[in-house]
Amino acid sequence: QIILLFLLIFLIGFPLLSAGALLVNRKASLYPVLAYSSAGILMAASLGLLFPHTRSIPLFFEASAPWVEPVMFAAELVISDYLLVLSFRRRDGVVSAFVLAQTALLLAFHFGPGKEVHAVHNLFLDQFSVMMGLIVGIIGSLIAVYAVDYMKDFHQHHPEFKDNRPVFFSLIFLFLSAMFGVCFSNNLFWLFFFWEITTVCSFLLIRYKEDEQSVANAFWAL
Repeated sequence: QIILLFLLIFLIGFPLLSAGALLVNRKASLYPVLAYSSAGILMAASLGLLFPHTRSIPLFFEASAPWVEPVMFAAELVISDYLLVLSFRRRDGVVSAFVLAQTALLLAFHFGPGKEVHAVHNLFLDQFSVMMGLIVGIIGSLIAVYAVDYMKDFHQHHPEFKDNRPVFFSLIFLFLSAMFGVCFSNNLFWLFFFWEITTVCSFLLIRYKEDEQSVANAFWAL
């Protein structure tokens, strides 16, 4: 089970490291190298979910550390503030109302009954999560590979849009990291955190072109 726990942590953490590397990279020639190598490693690692010990699933893992949930909670508040500022600037009352309501519920739970709730096992594997993990690891990685040439062609044919591929590719891998977190979380607070990461990644990917239609679609997705 130690190997499987390491694998789950790797599947969540490695795409996050890849996202950071892609974000700081400013050389267009390195995009394919970083994206292809990261995708290849991720696909290979996801196949580890077929490890023989998974036949005894469901399996539950404690995977606890005292700093994890405070960091998640702080990140939740940062995401909420970010979306709230953007929705106020756009004067989108619907999105603002949802973000305020969600933040109020999060604060009420965290400082109320949430203090007494502690998940014994934060990560788990069952047949469904293995299947979803394989879909994220293989199909998601192939999408990242496809995006390399797609985004190159896009900017060659549309020079009017700012080339912000470092952010685009980092968001792709951050999204994959969060999706693995969604698949393997056995803690509702963790699940909510990773789901929020996918929300903000989708929002930023949809508005990538930063024209009015893209921004409007991004807010509609929220």
